[in-house]
Amino acid sequence: MLNAAETVTLPLAKTMALTTTDNGLTLDYCRWQVDGGERQPAAPTLYVWRECVRVGRDCDVTMAFDFFVEDLDGVKTMALAAEMPHTCTFTVNGQPYEFKDTGYYIDKSFRTSDIRSMLRQGENTIEVSLRFTQSEH
Repeated sequence: MLNAAETVTLPLAKTMALTTTDNGLTLDYCRWQVDGGERQPAAPTLYVWRECVRVGRDCDVTMAFDFFVEDLDGVKTMALAAEMPHTCTFTVNGQPYEFKDTGYYIDKSFRTSDIRSMLRQGENTIEVSLRFTQSEH
């Protein structure tokens, strides 16, 4: 076991085989609001969940994830991955989006849906609305 300050140098093989996988962009900062209240500035998603817990009751939360697409030429599909998408309402660039399950990303709990036709070059926003329920523990 290594201590935090220790480093180890490992030799590399002269030849290596690389396998590509689907690329992912984690959308982990969002503008948000609770129960239709004032829209809050971008914050880490975990902060939003903590604020929902702090409310102390079930509440409706909307999170807006902004991202930039430089080029869509040649991009046939672009998947949105979400846990429990059946509990959420989605909009993409202000338009309602019906989540159509196309499989999973890495873990079977992260369901995917192709949003390519909804995206545009430049700024894009995905809004996710859901009912946050307080844990009984």
